[in-house]
Amino acid sequence: MEEIDLIVAPDKYYLLPHYKVCCKCFLLWHVVCNFTCQLTCRNSAPTNYQTIEVKLQKLILDYDYNFMVVGLISSVKEFKLAWHINKTLGIGLRKSTELEYDFLKDCKISISNFTFETEYSSFRLLKNRSVAFVNTTKPYLLPDLKNYDYFALLQGEFAAYHHDNVKKLKEIPIIEMVRLLELEKIKDKENLLIN
Repeated sequence: MEEIDLIVAPDKYYLLPHYKVCCKCFLLWHVVCNFTCQLTCRNSAPTNYQTIEVKLQKLILDYDYNFMVVGLISSVKEFKLAWHINKTLGIGLRKSTELEYDFLKDCKISISNFTFETEYSSFRLLKNRSVAFVNTTKPYLLPDLKNYDYFALLQGEFAAYHHDNVKKLKEIPIIEMVRLLELEKIKDKENLLIN
């Protein structure tokens, strides 16, 4: 669950302190950016304005995590790992476009991504360490789990039979460790939400 400040404007209450209302045209005027009241009075900086009462409410977001996460430790390249997973599970992981994440303060990371999808299920292999990054000291998809090299996201039938899939993944000799992770304990699990 994530809490976000929500600005609510019922009737005559505008809720940000850096907004004023022009008394001539009754439109919002942004103090910091010096927007003009362009529709009616065209004041560039209204001298006659009033401050409006400020109210702040919380919006609680609850995302639907309809997948399971398996952490993998392996020192091999992602294409070689994908080939072994394809051979062991009998699926067809294919290289997809890299996932781009833009964080605050111009921090960007790019994550390698392999996917296999059917009508009712999907298997996604994500590299934890970014293949390209800008302005960040933590170039990981999940920085709190940086000891894992890859994550497998299991949805649908793959998630329903996750015990069998984890058991088969443990049989792959190039994978040093396989562990089913609890989503509730992952700090940055929002990074795993992919459209």
